[in-house]
Amino acid sequence: MNIPVSFTEHRGRTVLALAFLHDNGVFGLDGDKTAMEILGRAGLLAESAKWIPYWRSEQTAHASQPGLLITAYQNAAAKRLTLVVVNPGAADLQTDITVPGGGKAVDAETSAVLVTKGNQIQQLAVKHHDFRLLVVE
Repeated sequence: MNIPVSFTEHRGRTVLALAFLHDNGVFGLDGDKTAMEILGRAGLLAESAKWIPYWRSEQTAHASQPGLLITAYQNAAAKRLTLVVVNPGAADLQTDITVPGGGKAVDAETSAVLVTKGNQIQQLAVKHHDFRLLVVE
C-alpha cells in the first residue's frame, strides 16, 4: 500500500519523520509547493547541511524529557541548525531543548517564533507519533 508523503496526513508525517531522522531524502514532495517551501525554510534542501543522526546528537541538542529522538542538520555557512524532534511514544510530550550556543528558534512548518531562554527552546510540545521541525539561527 502506498502512503502519500505529506506534512498534513498523519501516516505521511510518519514517513517524513523517518526520512528526516535517517537522512534518506524526501521523494514525492516536489509537486507540493507548500511542502517544498517548508523544506527550504528548514534548510533540508541545502547540500552543505551536515547530518548529525539522533544517536550522535546529544551534544548538539538535548531534550529535558526522555524518549524523544533528535536528528540535526548543521549548516555552518548559513549559520543555521535544523532540528527534527520526533516523539515515537504513545503520549504527547512537552520538553525543553538545550542547544549549545542558543539563538532564535523558529518552527519551520508554521514560521512561528519559539520561546527561548539562553540556550534553551522552552516548553516545546511534540504530539505522540509525530515530529517538530525547528530552525535555530
